[in-house]
Amino acid sequence: MRNFRQLSSILLTVGMTMVSLPALSVENLVESGIVGRSNHTKQKHKSTLDRILDIFRRKLKDGGSRRDSFCPIWPSNGDPDLLEIWHERPLFIWQGTVREIEVRLPATESAIWRYEVVEDEQQVFYEGPELQPGEEYDYWVRYEVTEEGETTTDEKTIPFIIKEERETIAKELMRLEGASEEEKALARAEYFAEQGLWSDFMWEVFGVANPSVEWQKALEEIRKESCSLD
Repeated sequence: MRNFRQLSSILLTVGMTMVSLPALSVENLVESGIVGRSNHTKQKHKSTLDRILDIFRRKLKDGGSRRDSFCPIWPSNGDPDLLEIWHERPLFIWQGTVREIEVRLPATESAIWRYEVVEDEQQVFYEGPELQPGEEYDYWVRYEVTEEGETTTDEKTIPFIIKEERETIAKELMRLEGASEEEKALARAEYFAEQGLWSDFMWEVFGVANPSVEWQKALEEIRKESCSLD
């Protein structure tokens, strides 16, 4: 009986330890190899602005440029790294004046979600029916073009895919922590950058609600560099 009680006590202790596993900070992810040590060490003592831009600038530019008064930042058909996304509720980001957005199934003009863009809006979350992992969708957008003082409308269709691999990423994200919403978003953004998931990096940094002044400056710089006229 005594041995049984000792065994029960041990099993209870082990069970409680497993249940109370702590969330992972970025430092924990560095130790486990999920986030690169050299990149994290460089980031640690920098301002939020510099940390965001340093992560963003690790990505090599693919030669895409802004050709008119509309620039799709996500998704971007000029950048193959921005055509696949893990998040099932995409965040569409652009520069310029957009009038209407639709999400369609490929090779159809039937919208599964339509959105009339509010004046001066530069990004919007998808709010339509659940998108399926592994499926390809079309992002259709109607926007304004201004040339030689004349404004007309044009349209563009850009494909994107919801990433199929989900469980491992979801588990690792659940263990990330931060002292504030911005710190947590930055940890998640760094994780996605390390995985080469740049669409999701964009989702994290642009998806912060009520960003600080410094965070907004980083977003402005990312917009500028994503839509350069080079």
